[in-house]
Amino acid sequence: MPMDRRRLRDRLRRSRVHTSVGEEERKLFAELFFWARQQGARGLEQIEVAYFKKDGTPVRGFAASCEIVGPILLPSALMMTASSEEELALGLAMERRRLLDGGDSFWAPWIRTLPTPGDLLRDDVKYAGVEILDYYSALPLVDQIIQWNVKVAQDWEDHRTAWSDLAQKEGALALTFDDCKWASSIVRSRVFDPPPTYALMPFADMMNTGPRANMEVYQDVVCEGLGDASYCALMLVPGSRVHCGDELLQSYTSADNAERLFRGGFVFRGNPSPLLQPGAA
Repeated sequence: MPMDRRRLRDRLRRSRVHTSVGEEERKLFAELFFWARQQGARGLEQIEVAYFKKDGTPVRGFAASCEIVGPILLPSALMMTASSEEELALGLAMERRRLLDGGDSFWAPWIRTLPTPGDLLRDDVKYAGVEILDYYSALPLVDQIIQWNVKVAQDWEDHRTAWSDLAQKEGALALTFDDCKWASSIVRSRVFDPPPTYALMPFADMMNTGPRANMEVYQDVVCEGLGDASYCALMLVPGSRVHCGDELLQSYTSADNAERLFRGGFVFRGNPSPLLQPGAA
């Protein structure tokens, strides 16, 4: 049967290109997709969470579960927005702390899919220990890491009382410095910058990048026939095709690999942005 052959071909292609997530992750992302559909998301049947090998390392992202033929529309209500990265991080820290304290959060299904503090301690250079920073002290990246940590700590000291009072009003009863550091790192790696605002965008924040982006992210789109609801969208780059099993890739803001490593914990092979070389010393 033609349809059966096509389905078999798609399964074989997907098994070659990527691997599926484990059972525990599958449950987490099933909850994420269900939450998004409850809020009015459309087109999610075209994508699935998968792992792709990049330089021998499995990296989580989105694969096409069929050929992408239309936009993936995500209600703007799913986004977490703020006027600055710091404000966005504080909001995220409070939402997660309220969950840890036994409360609930509108963004709970998405927050549960984010890297944990343990993940960041293992994978995020901003969490590197003193010994590692000392060893690589000649690299400009190390200064950037130290400055970031100093700023996060100073912000906590300067605003601890005000932030703790605000958190308690929001039901986050035991906000800590570690909460704020975790949130600051998550925001730094996933934020979408203005215009129109600083935003964390569930689903869009899980798309990786590559030499040939095939998807574009829009924070605000007009959708005829869908009432007054506001949407953001993941849409095909004009002229691109994303076949079943292909990875969805977006363009990131231009940055050298030191900045890539600092923000997202990865380097971009073939990055066109030149990397500042350390001195001979």
